[in-house]
Amino acid sequence: MARVMLFFTILCLQSGCKQPSDKVNKDQDGSDRKIARVFDRDIYLSELAPYISKDSTFMASAYINKIVQEEVIVKKANEKGLASEEIESRVNQFRNSLMMIEFRNDYLKNNIDTNISEIDLKTYYEQNSKNFILPEDIFKGYFIQIPLNTPRIEKLKQLIESKKPIDFQELKSFCLRYANFFIINTYNWTRFPHNPETIKNISAQNILEFMRSRQVITHQKEDHLYLVRLFDYKHAGLASPFEYCKQEIRMLVLNKRKMQTWSKYTENLLREAKSNNNVEIYK
Repeated sequence: MARVMLFFTILCLQSGCKQPSDKVNKDQDGSDRKIARVFDRDIYLSELAPYISKDSTFMASAYINKIVQEEVIVKKANEKGLASEEIESRVNQFRNSLMMIEFRNDYLKNNIDTNISEIDLKTYYEQNSKNFILPEDIFKGYFIQIPLNTPRIEKLKQLIESKKPIDFQELKSFCLRYANFFIINTYNWTRFPHNPETIKNISAQNILEFMRSRQVITHQKEDHLYLVRLFDYKHAGLASPFEYCKQEIRMLVLNKRKMQTWSKYTENLLREAKSNNNVEIYK
């Protein structure tokens, strides 16, 4: 009977059923339909619901085989007397750990203020600025990689140097049409792309001059041209700008707030338990 029901289930899955209908999923008396048995464990059709999707035939069969294999192994382990107190103790420890994690997450979800002011973020940054060192070069500006045979490359250089808003829009359109890779970001810090040849021989002083003069840095490699205009630039190893590490600071402040809130709550729980004589420590 189990084989017949399993075949019927697989047939339904192959026909494109997204979810078993009540008629297929239930026996005549309305109960869940049994499709397999291994020792004392019955497997029901409703258990396959999460697997009834694309490739569901394979997944349903794999699920049943997995359950069967587990039950056979556990049965043999019990026969060997391996269901020891040590295993039960470890299971209980794992269960308690899961319960504490779930309880902690639920408590913090309902008792933590996730709104962190700009002042709090800047205060944390100023107090811990030595911990925010740039691991890589960052910049504000333009970085464009384009094939050498691109038409009107001289026009592209003019657009890069221009201050006009209309030219900025034309620059974006030009890059979308021809560039292999580009970054156009003058307001936010961005990781400098890994193309060290572009500026590796340019000193910090020359970089400042390039920024002041709006001069375009060019570098040719094989059949591509790299064009860079720097509005601001910071080398790896320097202190990270506040704006660049702002999100990281937000997470650090939030985690610190969570730790403090949870620590205070658990201390209160312990204090309450002791005051109610629910805790005794024997010497």
